[in-house]
Formats: sequence, structure tokens, C-alpha cells
Amino acid sequence: IAIDLPSANSAEQSKEDDKKVSVVIDKDNKFFIDDVEISENELKDKLNAVDIKTLIELKSDKNSKFDSFVKVIDILKEKGHENFAIKTISE
Repeated sequence: IAIDLPSANSAEQSKEDDKKVSVVIDKDNKFFIDDVEISENELKDKLNAVDIKTLIELKSDKNSKFDSFVKVIDILKEKGHENFAIKTISE
């Protein structure tokens, strides 16, 4: 999935061996979980099925709508899932 990530000076590299679920929002505001496209209607059910201790890595194309990003964060906050990381490109 080709996305253009925003950059950040404080970006940290995650450990690749840690168990995680990847959530991607592409420039067309399509949602992907572990490289599988899902509809916006499926998003909440899929995220709620993830164990609360599992790291969720969120990658949002810098040209996607901020509203799409907020939807993912809202779902995670609603379920009390605080183990997530926002992926950027380090400069």
C-alpha cells in the first residue's frame, strides 16, 4: 500500500519483532488492516476485535482526510486501547 507519510523529527523506530496490527489510511481515505482493505463500516468491529494489549501502528497518508485519522483514534479511545503508535518518517 503506497502512502506518503508525514515526517517528524521525533519519530521513533519500532521493534519489528513486537506483535502489532497495522492500520493504514491511504490518500484516497481507504482503510487497511494488516494490508487488507476494509470498509469504513467494518473499521470499528475489526479494531474492537484486537486485543487491548496489542500494539496498533497507525499510518495515515499526509494527503488523507484528518477526519479518517480521527475516526480510528476515536474507536481506540472508546474501547480504552492506549497501546498505539502513529507512524511517520523521521527526517
